[in-house]
Formats: sequence, C-alpha cells, structure tokens
Amino acid sequence: MSTPENLAYLPCLSWKLLDKVDLEENARNYEALQQPTTRKEERAIGKIEEMLLDGLPLTHMTESENLKPIQDSAIKPASTLPEGKFTHTLPLDESLGLDEYAFTSWGDMHRHSIYGSSTLLLCTEKILLSDETIASPYDITLHIGAGTNLPYDELNKTDTEHLEAYLQTLVTGERWLEITARKALEIALRRTVPVISHTKLNTGEIKHKGAIDSAHIQGVLLTEDDYRAAQNEMLRNGFMAGPLNSLTKLYGHIPAEYEANLKRAKKMWRKIIDLAGH
Repeated sequence: MSTPENLAYLPCLSWKLLDKVDLEENARNYEALQQPTTRKEERAIGKIEEMLLDGLPLTHMTESENLKPIQDSAIKPASTLPEGKFTHTLPLDESLGLDEYAFTSWGDMHRHSIYGSSTLLLCTEKILLSDETIASPYDITLHIGAGTNLPYDELNKTDTEHLEAYLQTLVTGERWLEITARKALEIALRRTVPVISHTKLNTGEIKHKGAIDSAHIQGVLLTEDDYRAAQNEMLRNGFMAGPLNSLTKLYGHIPAEYEANLKRAKKMWRKIIDLAGH
C-alpha cells in the first residue's frame, strides 16, 4: 500500500522507525526539563532520582506458566518468541519495531488480568539506565483504537497524527528518570505526599530493546498478600501504590498495616521539601 500524504513528515520510513526518532530533541520539548530550578531544587531532584531507582521497581506482568521460562532465561521481546506464542504485540507495534522491545511498567503494583496473574519485580537502575531503554508517558494503544491492528503506513489521518504525537514523547530511560523526578518534586511541593506512583506521577511505559536478563528479576508477586507486601515496601521507600491510595480514599484512612510506613514516607518527603529550600 502506498504511503498516505499524512505520513509525509516521516521520510524514508522503515520497519525500524523508532531508530529514526530524535530522543534528545524530544526530551528538550518536555516542560519539566524547561522549568528553571535553583541549586537546592537540583539537589532535591537528585535525591528523588535515588529514591526512584532504589524504591520504585519496574514491573512486568505475565501468566504463571511463563514464569519458569522467564526465570530460567529472560523476558523476551515478541519478535524472538516461538511462532504461535500468544503476545500482546499488535500489527502496529510490529511495523514500528516495538516487537523488538521487552515492555515494563514502573511502580505499577496492580494486578491486571489482561496481562496475566503474576507480576515480576525488576531492578529499576539496571534497566531504566540502560542505553537500550526508551520510555513514553503512555502506551500508543490508548490513543489508537482499531488502528493498532494495522501497520503504521495504513493508518488514517487521525491515527497518524496520534502516532506522530506519540513518537515525539519518546525519550531515553535516563532522561525519563530526570523528568519523573522533576514531576515528583512538583507534586511534593504541593504538599501532596507521599507521591502516588504510576497514575498520579505518570511513570509511563518503559521499553527495553532486546531481552531483559533474568538476573534483573528481584521478586515475583503471585498472591494478594504478595501485592500488599510489595505495596507496603514501596510505601516504606516513599511512594504510595495506586490501589493502596484508592483503598485509603474508600475507607477514609490507611489500613493499620501501612501506618508506620506512611509516617516514614511523609517524613522522607518533608526532608526533600526542606532540601529544595521550600
């Protein structure tokens, strides 16, 4: 099929379209990186980056039958899996080259049945700061519905515009860490602490080109108790999981088992605010 006129802005398109994206130019366009900061705020942002790397794990969800193969080897991109193996990779992903990436979320401690009943906890620093990692604030499928079943050169004008906007959000993992830390400080300065991860902070979608080695797996969540324990540990490190925040709002107070770490988290963020000079 010939390339539509509305794709003229992307010359020399190929199946490795993502390789043509200027990640650094994209980063410069992020408002969070354009805001002036004081020296004290820069120190606070650096501390938040440490908190994010140490206390907010990347997560990968999968079916329980996939756990042993992954633990014995790696989280593999769709392009390397055996033919016929079910994945969530769609024709649009394949045409963009996203089937060469292993996908993770960041601080998402919620069981999503569509992706599987098990959640792998991964080492954030090793993956996010890898030269092979890119990030975006959202999954392209959020804005392109039925179009995800088509390659990019068959998209209609509206979906093509959504694709262009998505490509302009892609940045390196290292830049995404800085963007996220700056957003977290902005939230903290509004005295909204502890910072709520994933949805409120919008930790985005993290994509690693190639397999993620099993050596980077730090834990597996299988039961509701596992998820509660992981949410409590995350709170201990300064971040509240979305499901725990929803539960707290529902009952008007945080469940007793989380109270100690809630106090600890609030104290951590008060120190950050003081460090920032506010």
